[in-house]
Amino acid sequence: MKLYPDFGNPDRSKVLPWFLLAGKITLLLVFSVLGITNSYAQGNKYVPDISTIITLDKGKDLLHQCSRSTPKKVQEFFNLTQKDIDTLQLNFKKVQLVKTESGKKVKNLITYGFQYLGVIIKDKKYIYVNAFYVKTPQDLFTKFKDWKTYPVIACKGGKSFWGVLFGLEDGTFSQLEINDIK
Repeated sequence: MKLYPDFGNPDRSKVLPWFLLAGKITLLLVFSVLGITNSYAQGNKYVPDISTIITLDKGKDLLHQCSRSTPKKVQEFFNLTQKDIDTLQLNFKKVQLVKTESGKKVKNLITYGFQYLGVIIKDKKYIYVNAFYVKTPQDLFTKFKDWKTYPVIACKGGKSFWGVLFGLEDGTFSQLEINDIK
C-alpha cells in the first residue's frame, strides 16, 4: 500500500488517504514529545536507598539543628503521603542546582541518608529534607543507629550534613543550608 496518492493510478483502493497519514504523523509527534518529557522527568529522578519519614512529634527537634539554619515561620507539620515522597523523588536531582547563600552546592546524593518532614509555611506544603553522610552501611548501626525514628542532628560536619526545603506545589528546592565546618 502506498502512503501517497498516485493520481495516475485509477485504482485508489490501494492508496492510504491523506487524512489517515496526517493522523499517524500527529500521533507520532505527540508520542515523541511525551517521550522527551518523560525522559526529562526521569533525568531528575533519584530514589535514595536510605530514607525515612520523621513523625510529627519529632518535627520541632528536627528543625532545631546545631550549626545551620532551618526554615522559619513553620505554621504546622503534616503527615507525608507516598504521593508526596514520589513527587520529591521525581525532582530530587534538582537539588544539585540550588546554592546556599555563600554559593555552595550539593554535588552528590548517593552517599547520603535522608529524613523527611512535612511542613506548612505561609499555607503551602513543603518537605523539609535533612541529609546526613553515610560513609559505610555500618554507620547506620553505630553513628546513626536511631536515624529512622529520631532526627539526625550534628554540630559542625560541613558538607556531611545539610537541609533543604522542597515545595510540593511547584516542585522546586529552596533554602539549602549546609552545616558549618567549625
